[in-house]
Amino acid sequence: MAEERKRRGHREPPGVLEPRLVDDAGLLPYPEDSPRAGFQLPKFWSWFARVIGDTRLLLDPVAPQLICTGLDVLGLDAKDVWGQQWLKVLGLLYEGITTGYEPGKLIGG
Repeated sequence: MAEERKRRGHREPPGVLEPRLVDDAGLLPYPEDSPRAGFQLPKFWSWFARVIGDTRLLLDPVAPQLICTGLDVLGLDAKDVWGQQWLKVLGLLYEGITTGYEPGKLIGG
C-alpha cells in the first residue's frame, strides 16, 4: 500500500488522514468530465454498417442477437436521424435474414 502511494507521488503526513483523503478525491473524475455514453448514433451507424458489410461477422451465430439488440436500443432514433437511408439499410437486413446475403447463406449461419 505504501509503495503504491509512493508510486502515485503522494506524500502521507504522519498521523493525519484528512489530507490523504483530499488527495485521493482529487484523482477521481468529475461527472461532467466522464466519457460520453457508449450508445451514440454515429458509432451505431459505423457498427451496423461493419456488421452488415462483413460476411464473416454475418456468419457468426451471435450476429442476429446483436443486430436485434442494436435495433432495440437505437432503431427508432436511427430512423428519425437517417430517414430513408436507414430504411434502405433495414431492407438489406431483411433480405439477408429471409433470402440470404449469398446463395444459401442466411445471417447467423
